[in-house]
Amino acid sequence: MLELAGLSQNTLYETEQGAIYSGEELMTLGFYMDYYLPGDYASKKIYLKKVGRK
Repeated sequence: MLELAGLSQNTLYETEQGAIYSGEELMTLGFYMDYYLPGDYASKKIYLKKVGRK
């Protein structure tokens, strides 16, 4: 799980896969990363798009 910070609690965010989460959800429960990152310094950029308010 990756807990995010600095999001608006009442804003809805859409992931690249089309899932929609509130900012509150992402900051308290986190974002589940379901892919494997090989190596010690591997990274993955995650894009979130604001789609509305809760």
